[in-house]
Amino acid sequence: MKWVQVRWLFIKELKQEWRQRFAVQGILLYALAATYVVYLSLQVLDRPAWNALYWVILIFSAVSAIAKSFLQESKGKMLYLHQMVHPASLLTAKILYNSLLMVVISMLVLLAYSVLLGQQAEHLLWFIAAVLIGSASFSAVLTMVSAISSKTGNGHLIMPVLSIPLLIPLLLIAVKASKTAVDGLDVSLLYDDLLVMVLFYGMVSLMGYILYPWLWKE
Repeated sequence: MKWVQVRWLFIKELKQEWRQRFAVQGILLYALAATYVVYLSLQVLDRPAWNALYWVILIFSAVSAIAKSFLQESKGKMLYLHQMVHPASLLTAKILYNSLLMVVISMLVLLAYSVLLGQQAEHLLWFIAAVLIGSASFSAVLTMVSAISSKTGNGHLIMPVLSIPLLIPLLLIAVKASKTAVDGLDVSLLYDDLLVMVLFYGMVSLMGYILYPWLWKE
């Protein structure tokens, strides 16, 4: 893997997203619409429900945002990249870009969520930390699943089937960590959960680095 290639591919992802920014705008509209529906249906939420519904909105926004990561790439473009860059560089660039994308989406959703439904986290900074690390971890898993799904005939159908079971354990950890921050409990209880999510992110990225070159050859 060459970091020069990673940088070039990361910039390529940014430019491509800017040209197709209607896709990101659609995802943000979906997330904001879901938040508004929650507001209209349940204008008063207790803390556990406030925390849980935020993650429900975020997880489905993540699947919608990152599903296209590899699925939108044409066979011709992938053949060109196959000749130009190392496969690990491509996967690393997409994971980094999708992590950035999920951080932006999660913060915008949190802003809208807090405006409509109120901000209920006692330890807001720790809640944001849990959200940022959890969102980045989601992106790593979904990027790898998108790479696998792109090799099948029905990638858009396979993507949610493969991703949801893999995301559930990570989602439970993220919800547990954020609930600690929302309830205002001792922040030392957060450390293990945050560390697990960071290790999860690193483990998935490492697995992708090892396994994706084999998938790339197919």
